[in-house]
Amino acid sequence: MDYREANRGYITPSKLKLFIDSPLLYKAIYVDEVDISMLKKSPALELWTMVDKYILTPEEFRKEYAFQVWGLKADLVKYCEIRWIELTGKEKVDDLKELIYKDKIVLTQWQEDAVLGIASELAYQPLFDIKWDYVHQKDLFGEYNWLKIKWTLDRFQIDEWWAVATIRDLKTTSQMYYNWYMDNTQFYADLATKDTFHYKLQMAMYVWLVHQCYPDVVNIRVIIDAVGTSDPYFYQWIMLDTKELEDIWDTQVVKLLDDLKRMEEWTEIVNEHRNRLCSNRYYRLGTDDCIQENFEYIWWEKELLEKYDEEKQEFDWSTL
Repeated sequence: MDYREANRGYITPSKLKLFIDSPLLYKAIYVDEVDISMLKKSPALELWTMVDKYILTPEEFRKEYAFQVWGLKADLVKYCEIRWIELTGKEKVDDLKELIYKDKIVLTQWQEDAVLGIASELAYQPLFDIKWDYVHQKDLFGEYNWLKIKWTLDRFQIDEWWAVATIRDLKTTSQMYYNWYMDNTQFYADLATKDTFHYKLQMAMYVWLVHQCYPDVVNIRVIIDAVGTSDPYFYQWIMLDTKELEDIWDTQVVKLLDDLKRMEEWTEIVNEHRNRLCSNRYYRLGTDDCIQENFEYIWWEKELLEKYDEEKQEFDWSTL
């Protein structure tokens, strides 16, 4: 199901992050529901989705994705026979691939190497606790005033005896190289200083929701499992300060949610941030997945149509 359709009516991590970076873009996507099907997806976001599903919900991965079957036509025929795929004997290579893949997304060689490499590294890491009793993709629901909130936790576990909840979030990143100044990975350095991707804000929402849904919980542990997206796929286990996250809720998240409640004042909010069409966090300038121009076109085209006279008289460009 489309993300917007599945989460209509709820505030989610993606929506809140986008609202922080660009209220204008948030309005276009989630309020006006502008068609974005023509926009190219970020390769990093696609890889994160693949890894997330392959590790945490493998059954969903098998439904949506497929690894490439390599070899000559004879190899493809043998692959079909082993899996009891009925053949007529007249199939060409493209026909065989269509029978094998159906409507699934086929991973490129780079994506396949990254997904399998990351999975192998995480299985090797005892700190990742792949066999521990976690609930994967746990949906938590809460409400702030009349705003409905839906957050999906990658891995969640509760020790009822000790009243301790553990939240673990899997992050894929290209920033796993060493930062000499911080004496740590660049990912950790970014998280500790500027937190470009608003991960701590996301974790603050997790903590608040756990308190809402499980009032008997006394302590909450929040762990980020960060893994690199290129060979050798370095892994890092980071535990966050729960008190700091609770402070972020009080000082930052509440204000953001209050802004979201001001639905009748959208024009004011958008005008305040009109120059921030889209941040480099989502679509880096000068790359193939840059969509600033596309969104600018969509937005201004809408305004042009509104300004255009119903009788199709000559358009007055001075009104722009």
